[in-house]
Amino acid sequence: HSVDLRVAAGEIVGIGGMSGHGQRELLRCLFGIKRTVDGTIRIDGQPVVLKHPADALNHGLAFLSDDRRNEGLAQQQSVARNIAYPSLKRFHKGGVVRSAVQRTLVEDLVRRLDIKLASHEQRVQNLSGGNQQRVVLAKWLPLEPRVLLLDEPTLGVDVGAKVEIYRILRDLVAQGISIVM
Repeated sequence: HSVDLRVAAGEIVGIGGMSGHGQRELLRCLFGIKRTVDGTIRIDGQPVVLKHPADALNHGLAFLSDDRRNEGLAQQQSVARNIAYPSLKRFHKGGVVRSAVQRTLVEDLVRRLDIKLASHEQRVQNLSGGNQQRVVLAKWLPLEPRVLLLDEPTLGVDVGAKVEIYRILRDLVAQGISIVM
């Protein structure tokens, strides 16, 4: 209730408080998962209506759930599919997936985010928590989000992975992406 939040380009805004006091719901409202009762969401000063996550994606927002296993990843699918799926339209030409373009994108993101894996075809469920979280992050980057909404981005990962995830987030902010977490 009564949230007034401003986020500038290349800025990280943290939302704190006790678990269960609305942080999760706020991010879900901003991504169009939950409906807002009233109020206005503005992007570049213009009011937007986010009735569905597709609306949020179209306005440059991306969301990382605190529940990556059930909401962020297709556990039985490969790392490559998990990364490529949200941006699949980029690889289509006449209804045919351009595999070489997709493979290049996946290889680049695996390298940039330092995802440790045996193969791009490895099932994502077989990765460590930190590497799974990097895959969740990697899947949104080809869409060139302007704002990342991160719900507990280091939940369930070891200390070393936390350090790496924070490094990745700092790199994204340096590129002008805004983060609300």
